Amino acid sequence: MVVNEDLTFNKAAGEFSDDEESRGMNGMMVEPNSNTARWDLSALDQQTFFVLDKLKIGEISEPQLLVMPDGTKAYRLLQLANRTEPHRANLRVDYRLIQQACEGRHRSEMIDKWITAHISSTYVRLDEAYSTCSFTTPWISTADQ
Repeated sequence: MVVNEDLTFNKAAGEFSDDEESRGMNGMMVEPNSNTARWDLSALDQQTFFVLDKLKIGEISEPQLLVMPDGTKAYRLLQLANRTEPHRANLRVDYRLIQQACEGRHRSEMIDKWITAHISSTYVRLDEAYSTCSFTTPWISTADQ
């Protein structure tokens, strides 16, 4: 049992989790924008934040009821692996995070350049349901309206 330390949290998640992503990562939650296990507090949903905020490093939560996107219900256990105290970013501690932020910004700039260069000669089919949405990129030319 995980609570009695007969079985580690990582091993239990890897063997028994119904969630394929967390099972494959031995229970580690990966932040989708940075693709790391390091989460900004603002990226956590409110329920997860309040559960993790009360845990000590290495401690495992009580089972948490979770409503999945498709409406089904599931339970999950959370373990706080590490906590970084708020600090001013610096290269010694935050190199990987700063590197990922720079790569993300560079990637976004390159995509924007490509779109700007190719949008006039690229056909984009837009579903009618989204025709009234405002986009940061002009997917619908004024000639189409």
